[in-house]
Amino acid sequence: WGAAMMSNGGDNGKLAKSVLPSLASLAGILVGGPAGLLILAIGFIGLLLYDEYEVKKGQLAQWYPHLRRPLTTIVVICLLFGAYAQIT
Repeated sequence: WGAAMMSNGGDNGKLAKSVLPSLASLAGILVGGPAGLLILAIGFIGLLLYDEYEVKKGQLAQWYPHLRRPLTTIVVICLLFGAYAQIT
Protein backbone atom coordinates (compact mmCIF):
# COMPACT_ATOMS: atom_id res chain seq x y z
CA TRP A 1 0.00 0.00 0.00
CA GLY A 2 3.04 2.23 0.09
CA ALA A 3 2.82 2.92 -3.65
CA ALA A 4 -0.86 3.80 -3.27
CA MET A 5 -0.07 6.23 -0.46
CA MET A 6 2.59 7.96 -2.58
CA SER A 7 0.21 8.80 -5.41
CA ASN A 8 -0.75 12.46 -5.31
CA GLY A 9 -4.19 11.99 -6.85
CA GLY A 10 -5.87 10.74 -3.69
CA ASP A 11 -7.05 7.63 -5.52
CA ASN A 12 -9.14 5.77 -2.94
CA GLY A 13 -9.66 2.89 -5.38
CA LYS A 14 -5.94 2.26 -5.56
CA LEU A 15 -5.71 2.40 -1.78
CA ALA A 16 -8.61 -0.04 -1.45
CA LYS A 17 -6.90 -2.45 -3.87
CA SER A 18 -3.70 -2.20 -1.86
CA VAL A 19 -5.28 -3.85 1.19
CA LEU A 20 -6.68 -6.83 -0.74
CA PRO A 21 -3.47 -8.90 -0.29
CA SER A 22 -3.76 -8.48 3.47
CA LEU A 23 -7.35 -9.70 3.40
CA ALA A 24 -6.39 -12.66 1.21
CA SER A 25 -3.59 -13.58 3.60
CA LEU A 26 -6.02 -13.41 6.50
CA ALA A 27 -8.25 -15.88 4.66
CA GLY A 28 -5.28 -18.20 4.16
CA ILE A 29 -4.36 -18.01 7.83
CA LEU A 30 -7.94 -18.64 8.95
CA VAL A 31 -8.31 -21.64 6.63
CA GLY A 32 -5.00 -23.02 7.83
CA GLY A 33 -3.26 -26.24 6.85
CA PRO A 34 -2.23 -27.06 3.31
CA ALA A 35 -5.21 -25.22 1.81
CA GLY A 36 -4.25 -22.06 3.67
CA LEU A 37 -0.68 -22.28 2.44
CA LEU A 38 -1.94 -22.72 -1.12
CA ILE A 39 -4.13 -19.63 -0.71
CA LEU A 40 -1.06 -17.69 0.42
CA ALA A 41 1.02 -18.98 -2.50
CA ILE A 42 -1.70 -18.01 -4.99
CA GLY A 43 -1.94 -14.60 -3.34
CA PHE A 44 1.80 -13.99 -3.71
CA ILE A 45 1.68 -15.00 -7.38
CA GLY A 46 -1.33 -12.76 -7.97
CA LEU A 47 0.36 -9.82 -6.31
CA LEU A 48 3.48 -10.35 -8.41
CA LEU A 49 1.38 -10.29 -11.58
CA TYR A 50 -0.38 -7.13 -10.42
CA ASP A 51 2.96 -5.47 -9.62
CA GLU A 52 4.27 -6.41 -13.08
CA TYR A 53 1.16 -4.78 -14.58
CA GLU A 54 1.71 -1.62 -12.52
CA VAL A 55 5.34 -1.44 -13.70
CA LYS A 56 4.21 -1.67 -17.32
CA LYS A 57 1.76 1.19 -16.67
CA GLY A 58 4.62 3.24 -15.21
CA GLN A 59 3.15 3.32 -11.70
CA LEU A 60 6.07 1.45 -10.11
CA ALA A 61 9.82 1.72 -10.65
CA GLN A 62 11.40 -0.37 -13.42
CA TRP A 63 13.84 -1.99 -10.97
CA TYR A 64 11.06 -3.29 -8.73
CA PRO A 65 10.31 -6.56 -10.60
CA HIS A 66 13.99 -7.51 -10.50
CA LEU A 67 13.73 -7.53 -6.71
CA ARG A 68 10.20 -8.89 -6.49
CA ARG A 69 10.48 -11.92 -8.80
CA PRO A 70 13.20 -13.85 -6.94
CA LEU A 71 11.74 -13.04 -3.53
CA THR A 72 8.27 -14.14 -4.58
CA THR A 73 9.68 -17.30 -6.13
CA ILE A 74 11.43 -18.23 -2.88
CA VAL A 75 8.33 -17.52 -0.79
CA VAL A 76 6.03 -19.52 -3.09
CA ILE A 77 8.43 -22.49 -3.13
CA CYS A 78 8.59 -22.45 0.68
CA LEU A 79 4.80 -22.27 0.97
CA LEU A 80 4.35 -25.15 -1.49
CA PHE A 81 6.93 -27.28 0.35
CA GLY A 82 5.11 -26.53 3.59
CA ALA A 83 1.78 -27.56 2.09
CA TYR A 84 3.31 -30.72 0.67
CA ALA A 85 4.91 -31.58 4.01
CA GLN A 86 1.54 -31.30 5.75
CA ILE A 87 -0.11 -33.59 3.18
CA THR A 88 2.48 -36.37 3.42
